[in-house]
Amino acid sequence: MRRAVAGAGLAGLLLLVGIVLVAAPWAAPWSAAARLGAAAVVEAGGVSQAAATAAVARDSVAVPPPPPPTTALRAPTTTVAGVNASAVEKKAELGRAGWTLIHTTAATLPTPLTPAARDGVVALLRAVAQTYPCKECREHFASFIAVHPIDIESRDSILQWTCIAHNAVNARQHKPAYPCGDIKALDARWGDCGCDRGPGAAKA
Repeated sequence: MRRAVAGAGLAGLLLLVGIVLVAAPWAAPWSAAARLGAAAVVEAGGVSQAAATAAVARDSVAVPPPPPPTTALRAPTTTVAGVNASAVEKKAELGRAGWTLIHTTAATLPTPLTPAARDGVVALLRAVAQTYPCKECREHFASFIAVHPIDIESRDSILQWTCIAHNAVNARQHKPAYPCGDIKALDARWGDCGCDRGPGAAKA
């Protein structure tokens, strides 16, 4: 008699557990097989089978995958060879490159100056006045040439003329002037372009 009552009580408890497992919101991911297994355990009333059902239920709960990582896009902060440089920096870099070309070309002209070299450097300077990317700069340079014609008497005179032209820009930008009368200093600064040294140098 006691065993019958205990069995009935255990069966009722298992029935209640089965109802909770089926109706609970977090039990939604259970598979159909797991629900059938729980119902079979409740119907059989075996304690060992109930433990097995709990294990099945535990193993059948779907675990949601972790959310995918999100990577925020960040603007690069490193400036390499003018990349991401400001307009002021780009203009300054262009100016340095332009003056380096002009001064080095003048300083490496042959002595005595040949007609071909003279015509070539004059064409270069006039091309700068017509095609330099900065509109304001090329207009200033063209105006300077109009007021101060290129001195093509010799290599030294052309080199000095480029220095005087550069000083006109420096004065407009409130920068110090370079001593244009010292030809040796100009040669020391611009006369060696490095083209006669290294792997790419021409061999005699």
